[in-house]
Amino acid sequence: MRGIHARLRYDTGKLIGKVAVLRMAFGCADTVPALSEWKRLGAMTTKGFDYSMNTVTSEADDTTGLVENLVNNMDFTISGEGEFRKKDKTTEVGAIAISKYIFDEVQAGRQPTVWVRFDFTGEDAGTYIMGYFNTTSWSGDFGTSDISTFSGEWKVADADTVVFEVAPPALAFTTNLPTTKSVAAGSALNMSVVVEGGTSPYTYVWKKDGTVVSGQQRRPSTRPALFLVMPGFIPVKSPTLPRHQSRSRLHPARSLSVNHQASS
Repeated sequence: MRGIHARLRYDTGKLIGKVAVLRMAFGCADTVPALSEWKRLGAMTTKGFDYSMNTVTSEADDTTGLVENLVNNMDFTISGEGEFRKKDKTTEVGAIAISKYIFDEVQAGRQPTVWVRFDFTGEDAGTYIMGYFNTTSWSGDFGTSDISTFSGEWKVADADTVVFEVAPPALAFTTNLPTTKSVAAGSALNMSVVVEGGTSPYTYVWKKDGTVVSGQQRRPSTRPALFLVMPGFIPVKSPTLPRHQSRSRLHPARSLSVNHQASS
């Protein structure tokens, strides 16, 4: 099983578009939504983004016969198409709800802005584009013999809010605890683990029988054998991250059984 998990962790196979998730959250540009506030837009059939580069060209006489192109900026767009439900799910923003939101905002002379997050390698997989966007296109199609569909586009409303995050390598132990360790009674018990991946720097929480060992939350533990005679384990996690990022987590290290040796 360990070999199978290792292969999946570093899977570089082709990406199927169904795993991509388009989510939204309402609010102001100065407050990034918490991860729990994001909801899927609805029943999507396609999602995408377009950089739409704006360029200028140079035909100065110091070049050869080829026109040179420079990128000025980009009119970044996130788009999506989907299918209406008879009633929006409570776990989604919903096509009906956002249709009304856009209508009400524009009718009131306000901008139909919304936080948009496009996780295109899977929900909370760590690779996503997110920012405060303005709804620049929204339409519905209700064919007599077809499923009713919608289509929308969102362009940047606040450039300072837009981020493109790429998931780091998976957090994993490269050096784990031994399954057993022998120490002389009354001697210090030295333990260490090494992890790679995730988001560094890491913080460490050492536990004995599921209880955090006091004073050993940030560095390797060195404790008298008296305090560590029972099996324990050591989970490791990354530090607190900005709210728009997911926290890297690691399963506990293997348990360590300590055997006492009588002093000579």
